[in-house]
Amino acid sequence: MTKQLNAFLILGFSLLSLLLLASAAALFFYHHGIDSKELYIDYAGDEKAFINPKTFTGILKSFSPHILVMPLIFFILFHLAIATRAFPKEQIKYIAMVGFTATFGDIFINFIISWSIFFAYLKLLFFFLFQFVLIYIISGFFKKVFLER
Repeated sequence: MTKQLNAFLILGFSLLSLLLLASAAALFFYHHGIDSKELYIDYAGDEKAFINPKTFTGILKSFSPHILVMPLIFFILFHLAIATRAFPKEQIKYIAMVGFTATFGDIFINFIISWSIFFAYLKLLFFFLFQFVLIYIISGFFKKVFLER
């Protein structure tokens, strides 16, 4: 009974995490688009299109909730990965390093993105890397908990 309950809880948390990822991606693409130039203009502004650059305070309003939630999600998922033994311990270390680097980069690059379009490309890279690592971890749960019984 306990194993079934744990599997149900992991399934529920994983599905909610995937829903969070899907809604975050949809909001990101709706607001910024997938083009790095549009992303850069959104932060740096454009005089011809009458788009004001984002202010430090505006970026900080977006920064505040993300600085807690994104690392917390990774923390929980990594602990579930360790508890379920979904990945070997050595692999978990590398997944954690890539995951927290992607999280750190995705959050903090917002402050410097208006300096150059290069940082808009980095923002997209970190965003996709963040999404990929979370999906990879969740797929490891599904494989371990539901397919390897």
